[in-house]
Amino acid sequence: MSFLDRLSKVVSETVDKGKKELDQLARINRIRGEIRDLEKQISDLQAQIQAAKLQLGAQALEMLRAGTLVSAELEPFVGKVAALEQEIATRQAAIQEKEAAIEAIKAEAVAAAPQPQPQPAATEAPAAQPETRFCPQCGAALVPGAAFCAQCGTRVQ
Repeated sequence: MSFLDRLSKVVSETVDKGKKELDQLARINRIRGEIRDLEKQISDLQAQIQAAKLQLGAQALEMLRAGTLVSAELEPFVGKVAALEQEIATRQAAIQEKEAAIEAIKAEAVAAAPQPQPQPAATEAPAAQPETRFCPQCGAALVPGAAFCAQCGTRVQ
């Protein structure tokens, strides 16, 4: 067997081995994809079960409160839910009181603020005040007519 024949045989075997490995990898990846799809379907079904349980619980609670369902085993849960709802109502009332206190503090600040005094009518128009400008970079007030910010050195126009 010549050198070229042996080389051709080795190359052929290597190619065949590579094809088999690629085929195995492709089959494994396909199966893993199918597993992921099944896991997602299971997750979706579990979410649907949770939603159904929530609806079931809400319906049972309403029936227990209305008296159309009587169950000694479920009565403690009704009491617990009622206590939690009362606690929520208490905390919501506390929030409203605190918001009213905030409004009262704001009203105090408005009442304490000095009221502007009416100005007597002037015979001549007041001199125009130069408009205050601010640096676009740092927000500092600019000196009238300045080309640069005294705070950060940014060029202003």
